[in-house]
Amino acid sequence: MNSYKICFLGYPGLTEMAKKTIEDMKLSDTEFMLRDCTPGTLREVLGEAVSNGFEVFVGGGSNYAKFKQISTLYIQELQVTEIDYLIALKKAESCGHNPAIVLYKYSQPVDISLLSQLLGKDVGLLVYEDILELRDLIEKSVYDVLIGTTVVRDYALQCGRQYVLAYTGDKTIRSAIMRARNTAAFIRKEQRFSTINRALIQDTNIGIIISNENGYITMINRKAEEYLGVDSGVAKGRLLAELQKNLVPRAQRASEFFCVIQGVRLRCTQQVLLVKGELIGHFTTLRIDNSRLATLQKEKLALQTELAYQWHDMITESSVMKKAINYGKTISDSTLPCAIVGEQGTHKKLFAECLHSGSTRAKKPLLILNLSTISVNDAGRHLLGCSDPMEPHTGLLEMANGGTVVLRNLNHSNPAVQSCLLDAVTYHQITPTGGYKKIGLDIRFVTVIDTPIDMGEINTGLFSLLTTQIINVPAIRDRKEDIVPLFEREIELCTNKPLRLKRFERATSLLRWYEWLGNLSEIQAAASRLASMHLETSNLTQSSVYRAVIDSIGKEKLIQQATDYYEASDKSDEAFALMVNNMCDYAGMTLAEVADQLGMSRTTLWRKMGEK
Repeated sequence: MNSYKICFLGYPGLTEMAKKTIEDMKLSDTEFMLRDCTPGTLREVLGEAVSNGFEVFVGGGSNYAKFKQISTLYIQELQVTEIDYLIALKKAESCGHNPAIVLYKYSQPVDISLLSQLLGKDVGLLVYEDILELRDLIEKSVYDVLIGTTVVRDYALQCGRQYVLAYTGDKTIRSAIMRARNTAAFIRKEQRFSTINRALIQDTNIGIIISNENGYITMINRKAEEYLGVDSGVAKGRLLAELQKNLVPRAQRASEFFCVIQGVRLRCTQQVLLVKGELIGHFTTLRIDNSRLATLQKEKLALQTELAYQWHDMITESSVMKKAINYGKTISDSTLPCAIVGEQGTHKKLFAECLHSGSTRAKKPLLILNLSTISVNDAGRHLLGCSDPMEPHTGLLEMANGGTVVLRNLNHSNPAVQSCLLDAVTYHQITPTGGYKKIGLDIRFVTVIDTPIDMGEINTGLFSLLTTQIINVPAIRDRKEDIVPLFEREIELCTNKPLRLKRFERATSLLRWYEWLGNLSEIQAAASRLASMHLETSNLTQSSVYRAVIDSIGKEKLIQQATDYYEASDKSDEAFALMVNNMCDYAGMTLAEVADQLGMSRTTLWRKMGEK
């Protein structure tokens, strides 16, 4: 059996003590990695550990607090207790007369009043959030001896102060390591069960989705991803309502219904998951409806169609977006085909839904067809239906009669699909496969088109008809005013509580500076990361939110954008200085880090900056 793997995050002195304790514990089934680190180097150490297969960690103080902010992996806290601080304070009496404990802002709080009583003198407290402010904090303080970690020691020496390191005791280290080992054993056991369960679930031909009590997807198999039209790995951790509104659980009991998703009629069942009467989630299954129910019981079964966005759901403060929305409202009741054109990720589908919900067709079906999923052989039966008495089938276009049909991935559709659509759009009627009786259609066709437009195998006549009216949806970089409100909405969707980002100036400035090449989809992903990783604490500061936004977007992306701006410029000294300032202001880098990034010495960088 493979060893359990535990990484110990410490600092000089503590790491040596932990090494001795681990040797004494003689845990032959456990492999340890011991690393000295600070909150500033934690990401690098964490990356090394994860790449080597370590998934359980032990750490204390600032390392523990920072770890909880940036990672969802398991960590056992190595807490420095009041007794440990009292021992350090006793040692400090021989070094100075005015002691203070230096504490990372998000570390476990210390009872300073109790320590002062036990010591018989006042004990000060210095709290820092950013390692860069620690030196100034120490330098401006009146304390002559400081108690804290190795980081404190280094800055105390620079400021001419005495220091005493605060260590955890052997007993505390042993307890944390045993808890970490038990956690590793539990994870190993869960992984075995999970592997077996996932293998069974992934190999079935039924779409399966498991969501928790709050509606977040915890497991989804490949077949369900195929039905929903989402890429592998994208759905997990997102709201089921966000991916497909008509799959939102309807009651606290089992239910069965029919719905059309991505142009496919599915039979959906939802089971309520309860533990001792408490709701813990929902189990949803999806099966393609191949029965005769579509025709034989059409009057008995209510077709569950898409729940549509409303115009008031569209968030915008920009004039260019308001112009597009106003035009959409103007043509909502038109019967002419309309194309929604824009870059990928601009959520053109929401515009299409608003066209439907804002029209007189709002109470009629809204069907969203992913044309790329319809094969050549299935095109006629799927879209037009089948009149064979042995296998009657109502086509999707007939089901949508009176409503709106949204077409996606037209450029990836085959000639058979386009031929069926061309007849429907041109003549407003269809003839089911194998039949002769024509069925009249009253349908508004709305086509979602990505730019740059890839004509591919698109029938030019069909394309001309479908683009009779055009709504151009602007990219996010062309509507900077909307970035912060959109980011706030996505965070609220994830956390169920509002966050007013506008009061954090550095964070909002960064959000508006970034280009968001992935448009709303990238904003959605970044906001989800921010909500899940950085908003666990209610004590938010300008610095913490700014750093959290950098982490959620990705520091590498921000550096790359600053570099791209420079490469596209005249490469003058002013352009170079702007690139450096952008890296500092928007990627949170120091000049020393910028120099390392650019592969030059700090002296060279400072000289070049001085020549701008």
